[in-house]
Amino acid sequence: NINFHYVFNFSKDGQGFSVYPLAGFGMQNNFYGKQNAEIDGQHVKIGSTVMANYAAQDGAKTAAVITQLGDDYSSGLGNFFKNAFVKLVGEDSIVAEEQFQTNQTDFKAILTNIKAANPDVIFAPSSIATAPLIIKQARELGITAKIMAGDTWENGSIIENAGADAEGVTLSTFFDEGDTSNAVATDFIKGFKEYLVANGQDETL
Repeated sequence: NINFHYVFNFSKDGQGFSVYPLAGFGMQNNFYGKQNAEIDGQHVKIGSTVMANYAAQDGAKTAAVITQLGDDYSSGLGNFFKNAFVKLVGEDSIVAEEQFQTNQTDFKAILTNIKAANPDVIFAPSSIATAPLIIKQARELGITAKIMAGDTWENGSIIENAGADAEGVTLSTFFDEGDTSNAVATDFIKGFKEYLVANGQDETL
């Protein structure tokens, strides 16, 4: 079986998000973030690398990274994103790195530092509770950079709590082949199975 990561961003398109299918484990395709990795529990690396590829292909030249102190998941995502983005864009592409404490609610200080660095994107893998605080406080400070994160940010409460400030937030999460509620995803499945068959592979996902 093949698992997929995809990117979607919160948008006012009538469905609440837009789907961008990405490369899966163990093969390559022509979508964002070409990967060639085994299914061995490295979804942290895959997800953050996918986001770095997406950011670079979207034209980002600089990025800031925000992670939670003492949280292996947040730190892992941040490090893998940083390494992948530097490899894609260049040594000086990470213009700010900030960390915050568990249960912290005021992010103005670290966001002010990030605003001064003026990144194109901010990668901020964090908890569901922390996400809307970072999003809202960034926008309150006038930060217009695209805000990105990992799979924890797919939770609907983030949109509810961040409100209009969640517009454009982009994240990577797992792709569910069985969910036919989005036409873009359905078209991707059909096209990708055709790609597999054309290349002599089993179409089973």
